[in-house]
Amino acid sequence: MLIDVLQISYLSSVVIVFLITVSLISIQQGLPKFQRLELALCWLMILSPAVEFMSLLEFDIPWLAVAFIHASPLLLGPLIVLYRQEMSHMRSGYWWPCIHAIPFLLFFTYRLIENIEITLVVGVLYLTQIIFYQVNLIKACWPEQTFQFPKPKSTVALIPHKVLVAFYFVFSFAGVVQMIGYLFNLEQIWLLLHVTNTVVFIYVVLLCRGYINLLLKKLDNLNQPSC
Repeated sequence: MLIDVLQISYLSSVVIVFLITVSLISIQQGLPKFQRLELALCWLMILSPAVEFMSLLEFDIPWLAVAFIHASPLLLGPLIVLYRQEMSHMRSGYWWPCIHAIPFLLFFTYRLIENIEITLVVGVLYLTQIIFYQVNLIKACWPEQTFQFPKPKSTVALIPHKVLVAFYFVFSFAGVVQMIGYLFNLEQIWLLLHVTNTVVFIYVVLLCRGYINLLLKKLDNLNQPSC
């Protein structure tokens, strides 16, 4: 019964995020960069537990998609960095995001080639990348003033940036748990992984709330009499 509820909730979340993404692009005729980054983070967080939920349905997924999903948590850290830079007007060259994406590309390529097991060395490198971004984000966000993003952007953000960062830590933790459980064959740890994956439903609810608020602001602007 619990598994059925999780399956229905997960599939509903995917459909809702898809509809929100399509409608936002249709309404705004091209999204601001920081909103595109928010949606990209949402999609990655939706995709991360996809393999576990699809396996419950005994659904066959192409290995290309499985390899991408396995590597997708390595994109969360770089996207969070880009999101903070965009919200706080910190500019960096185009080469910098490419460097941040190298661990994802390497692990994705490795999983395409090796579809049976992950070696201890590769698993440790995977964990190192996730922990690296967690530590750096803590250092960057520790002073209170770093959370003071420009008000015009903050008011039209789909999800409050503090909540977004908190969800990043939750999903990073889930990625660490998954890799440790895989490397050391700890079946008991998978329950903890499923618990952290259910946070995705809360994330979707918050995304819906931000989407509704954005629509209400647009309606208010349309209803205001023009001078």
